[in-house]
Amino acid sequence: MFHRTRSGSIEVFAVTAKDFYDTYFKDLKAVHSGRSESGDWRTEAMREALGHDPKQVRMGEIKDAAEDLAGVYWWACFPGCLPDSEACGPFASGDEALENAIGGE
Repeated sequence: MFHRTRSGSIEVFAVTAKDFYDTYFKDLKAVHSGRSESGDWRTEAMREALGHDPKQVRMGEIKDAAEDLAGVYWWACFPGCLPDSEACGPFASGDEALENAIGGE
């Protein structure tokens, strides 16, 4: 959902634990088969949350990290364009994310 503000546009969006989990494993499979990673921000967030070598991570840790990261995010972005900022979140609701995004205006 896009919101216009005085300084531009904000996109508010939800990301599920399954989204984080699936993206992370897709990139792990790519690396193990010699392909390059996607560079997706969700994979980077998972790596940061896990905090250590992916080869030493247990399945339960991956599931827990994905569940912790699930929620509502926002970033500065005009419709149809790439984001102009990093994803900010997670928040419990879209209203909370939007309030955070425009709180400084």
